[in-house]
Amino acid sequence: MSRNESLIQHLLIERARIGDQEAFSELVRQHRSRMLKWANQVVSNPAKAEDIVQEALLLTLKRMDRLADPDKFLPWLRTIVRNQALMSMRGRKNKQELLVGARLSESDEEVEWAGEPMDD
Repeated sequence: MSRNESLIQHLLIERARIGDQEAFSELVRQHRSRMLKWANQVVSNPAKAEDIVQEALLLTLKRMDRLADPDKFLPWLRTIVRNQALMSMRGRKNKQELLVGARLSESDEEVEWAGEPMDD
């Protein structure tokens, strides 16, 4: 990134921090593909990565005023995306565990039913 691009980026970040929606939209436009790449590296699912980026953008918008150093915007943004992706994976793992537990319970019932004599 050239010095001029860096200054423009810094200005966009500063404006977004004070609530400028146009500046935030421009930051999103500039970094969305990068955010999708980061999310997809964790979840390996482009559709899920889209959802994660949307959630991360909402969180970023809410927390933009907390960014202390505009020069650290990209690492900060990457951390938000990565954390959202990891939380998504945790949620999916918990759902899978619940489903496996439900299947085992269903299997147990089938075994119990299979062991009872049938009325003919």
